[in-house]
Amino acid sequence: MSIIIAIFTGLTISAEEIFADRKILKREKFLKLSYSSYLSSKIVTLFLLSAIQMLALVLIGNSILEINSMTWQYWLVLFSSSCFANLIGLNLSATFNSAVTIYILIPLALIPQLILGGVVISYDKMNPTLQGGARVPVFGELMASRWGYEALMVEQFKNNPYNAVFYESDRLISFCNYQTSTLLPDLQERLETCREEIRTNKKGVDIVEQLLVIKRSFRHHEDFTKIKFAEIDNLNPKAFSETTCAKALLYLKEITAFYDKEYADACESKRVLKEKYLKQPNGIELFQYNRATYDNSTIANIVQNKNAEVCIILEDGELIERTDPIYNYPKPLFSLDFRTHFFAPVKHFAGEFYDTLLFNIAIIWSMTGALYIALYFKLFKKFLKLFGSKTSR
Repeated sequence: MSIIIAIFTGLTISAEEIFADRKILKREKFLKLSYSSYLSSKIVTLFLLSAIQMLALVLIGNSILEINSMTWQYWLVLFSSSCFANLIGLNLSATFNSAVTIYILIPLALIPQLILGGVVISYDKMNPTLQGGARVPVFGELMASRWGYEALMVEQFKNNPYNAVFYESDRLISFCNYQTSTLLPDLQERLETCREEIRTNKKGVDIVEQLLVIKRSFRHHEDFTKIKFAEIDNLNPKAFSETTCAKALLYLKEITAFYDKEYADACESKRVLKEKYLKQPNGIELFQYNRATYDNSTIANIVQNKNAEVCIILEDGELIERTDPIYNYPKPLFSLDFRTHFFAPVKHFAGEFYDTLLFNIAIIWSMTGALYIALYFKLFKKFLKLFGSKTSR
């Protein structure tokens, strides 16, 4: 709701700014004065006002809700969201010639931010034709509320003084647990289905797709575990046999043992960290204080997707995890690929990984910059005129 408040406030304080100055603008245009200077004066004033409003909101709201050590993070995200809304309001103000029209459009501009921001309706529960599969849908990527909400949720869970100490250990524990409890049993079931299909020759299952999924998954496991499967090239309908299936099942047992060991090592690492934490001066009191102050079970349930109806989905021939998104690093398709699943702990761009908070704020400001370009060149007004002329024809 803080994000929506920031956007609503940013819209309302800017919606009439240019519309109210239309006579002044007409005179300045006649005198050939700088339009960019006029816009800069408006934007600087609105940004300053938004900064003060969001600071007041954060200081009062966080103190009442007892949100600690998140003041500057909340302010930065809310201020960025409000500035984005300032530019939307200025574009509306520059496009329409009626105050009534402008204020009617404010809710219409706000509603998509509320509904498509990933809060009211979960992305994986939307119409299947609109879902983005393992990633946030494209329409969700266009919502500033989605970027701001994700930034705050990830930051508050991942980098608070309590969870930050154990995050890497918890991430490895989550990864290994997913492999042994969900992914590997799923692969075993697919192998046994393929074996039964060969035995009975019922042709009730697309064995080509099943073997392709298994082969791709085995490739990923080889990269991580460094344990090779000698007959991986036989995972195709022509070469697949009961012997290959038996060896593949043995391979699954071998890598299951590997992940069990990794899981045990991660648990031991977390135990050692906790023990070291408690042994420092006033360690027990500090641990209990941090857990009581920063550990938020509601946020944890959301970013770990505890209420997921399915733990794994098949997309483009690969098995994708739907649980614990906060622990899953994105897998970019190409160098400039920045799209990820919701609540990703880091973001990828140009071959590098960036902290979600800073990256998401950069995205919001990029969208704000795009709106400034639209405002300077009056693109919305030109589009409206073009659309109106075609409609009249």
